[in-house]
Amino acid sequence: MPKQSKPTQPNGSIRPSTKPDEKLAYETYFKHKQIALSLEKINNSRLIVFPSVETKGQKDEWWKAGGNSAFIYKYYIRPQMHKTPPTIHPDTDLRYRFKDGFVSLHWKKTLVDNMAKIGYKAREEYGLLIFDLNHTFTMNELKSYRKAEQKDKDSLNQVFRPKQAHPDMYGIIIELSKTIPVKAVKIKDSFRHDFAPELNHSIATIIKTYHRYANQHIDKSAARQIFSTATDDLDAILMLLCENDCLDVTSQLRIGRLLADFKTSLKRNFPNE
Repeated sequence: MPKQSKPTQPNGSIRPSTKPDEKLAYETYFKHKQIALSLEKINNSRLIVFPSVETKGQKDEWWKAGGNSAFIYKYYIRPQMHKTPPTIHPDTDLRYRFKDGFVSLHWKKTLVDNMAKIGYKAREEYGLLIFDLNHTFTMNELKSYRKAEQKDKDSLNQVFRPKQAHPDMYGIIIELSKTIPVKAVKIKDSFRHDFAPELNHSIATIIKTYHRYANQHIDKSAARQIFSTATDDLDAILMLLCENDCLDVTSQLRIGRLLADFKTSLKRNFPNE
């Protein structure tokens, strides 16, 4: 018997499968997501939900809402249910991405039942669930939901932000941490398995070292050495990838410029004594 796929994680990004028996499931997922993205462009009165990838044993388990629907669900619908607000997850899919992220909803029947309890009936169109909310949200209302989400994120960031910081270096590290994982998944297939984890490991080392130094758990000399080693590793891997045309030119330039800025900041803030 064919081996069953592992369950799709609620906050995981979706990577297209190379297995023939799963390819159709991924194509169906992206088709539904593309429709949802199109509908969200003009959505100001509905909750629009689309199914995640259906793998064996997972039919109707995970659904998603992105765009305005994600904010409407979190800040307008969920309080009516008297339930804990959901997390809006970053969308790291390679295709048809929601720039503001998405919320995950567990089990289609549970969602339909919970929505019915507060007066909203589901209808199915194009493989999606659509709930008319009997309310047209103004631009100010939608902006207020996004401001509330940004405030929550800022509050969370304060918890993890280092006690003291070199602002210029910290900003570059954050940009590297946003850029490298996204670019790593675009590496040519034959190199991705070996070198994408190396790239992610190097940037993770830089982030962890910065926090340890800023929180005074390691001294400047130790931090400089670890930063330098991680930077050398990134340089070497990127050179190998570029020489083998494993990254597109835009990705090479973006990472290269950020890495150059980081080296400049490293020399300025962590000079050799």
